[in-house]
Amino acid sequence: LYKKIFEYLGIPIVQIKNETLTLTDDIIALSNLIGLIVKIYLKEFDNEFKYLFTSVSRSYIFRISDEEIFDIVTNNKYFDTELFKKANIDISELSNIELLNKIIDDFNIYEKLITLGNIKESIIRIDYLKDLCVNLSNIGYTPVNLKDYMLDMISSGKIEYSLESDNSNSVKILNIHKSKGLEYSVCYFPGLSKKANDEEKKSKFLVDSNYNIIVPYINDGIKDTILKDLLIKKDSRDNISEKIRLFYVALTRAKEKIILVCPFDEKKESYNSLVPKNVRLKYNRISDMLDSIKDILMPYMKEIDLEKLELNRDYESVKSYNFKQQINESDIKIEKKKIDLKYIEENKSRYSKSSNKLITKIEYDNMESGTKLHEIFEYEDFKNTKNYYVLRFLKHIDNNYTNIYKEYEFIYEENANTYHGFIDLMLEYNDHIDIIDYKTKNILDDEYIKQLNGYKNYINKLTNKDINVYLYSIIDDKLELLSLEQSLV
Repeated sequence: LYKKIFEYLGIPIVQIKNETLTLTDDIIALSNLIGLIVKIYLKEFDNEFKYLFTSVSRSYIFRISDEEIFDIVTNNKYFDTELFKKANIDISELSNIELLNKIIDDFNIYEKLITLGNIKESIIRIDYLKDLCVNLSNIGYTPVNLKDYMLDMISSGKIEYSLESDNSNSVKILNIHKSKGLEYSVCYFPGLSKKANDEEKKSKFLVDSNYNIIVPYINDGIKDTILKDLLIKKDSRDNISEKIRLFYVALTRAKEKIILVCPFDEKKESYNSLVPKNVRLKYNRISDMLDSIKDILMPYMKEIDLEKLELNRDYESVKSYNFKQQINESDIKIEKKKIDLKYIEENKSRYSKSSNKLITKIEYDNMESGTKLHEIFEYEDFKNTKNYYVLRFLKHIDNNYTNIYKEYEFIYEENANTYHGFIDLMLEYNDHIDIIDYKTKNILDDEYIKQLNGYKNYINKLTNKDINVYLYSIIDDKLELLSLEQSLV
């Protein structure tokens, strides 16, 4: 709805959300081509082979007309086609990623993506598919297994990926979960009066780790039990806590201005100090929180008279508008010319240590703990903190800095390469700048040299001040000044 209204008003808008990888034409065609290659290699010319052949023939990869495909199928001319000859590949010695790269080169996939429209998004999806191929190889998948995996994923639509943030000059619309790690100058928060979803609590049969299975059965009759009441109270408390935490994350995304769009309930009592616990336990929407402190917010409020806005639903008229009737007929013929596009493939680099291998549950838990420690340093006020880890860290630094930057994001282009990174902490002094990168424990890793060199090179472009680069081990409470010309080990 927001997107429709913004577009009607001529305001460019971009939705930031997870996409389903296997529901896009480019990936479906590639997956079916992998399946066709495997079918030809196994000499299985069954109905699935015919389906895959037809799908790839009609896709952007070959664009064969329906009439020609019908002739091929009815007269069994598969083996004489260019598609069959190019897809007849010996995959016995190829890994998943080698097969995918060979397909991309032999079938000129990147050049043909231009016909689909947004080539940037298509390349992001193919890069994700490449990472998936490597991960599947690590657990023993061959191209034959890859074919079954991909076709199953297409039918189920299970694989999701996240598009990179759009850098265009447009409004970004996203939910709170997707906003983590991002920052914007001005943030609007609509929908604050939306009630929390409690449909699950209305179910007759419930399951909980504390109260086990809860059934509506008392003395041979059907009725809600005290266990259900206890569960509802527990869930309500947990949901309120989570909603407060999420709202805090949302508010900290704004660098300059926060605009909350919501009505106030004049009947609800407002508090100028800590809101009583019994009031907080009744929070069911974010606007309830704001109602309880509306007297504090009053100096910042701007009342909007909806009657004077002349609101309407003209944006809905786009559905029924017949644009073809407004186009005047012309006798001018379009002359088609074949063009040879010269392009430079853009390389993208992230200044962070990465891993494409599958990880264990213990490794995952350790990563989660590290993320939480990093968040403490991101959200704590260094000038007014009581956190144990932050207080230890502050003993190592000079607190007379003029500016402080946390989670400083940068993106820049150089020689057809796009570089992207986040600097954990940057302290600016009168005569120098200190760049500090937090690590959970280990700071002896050569991968960090490349990462921190990237940070230093970028900041060097912005200032003439001397730059010092440090690694800080949160667990070991150790701050290491780096000489980036040398290896750590």
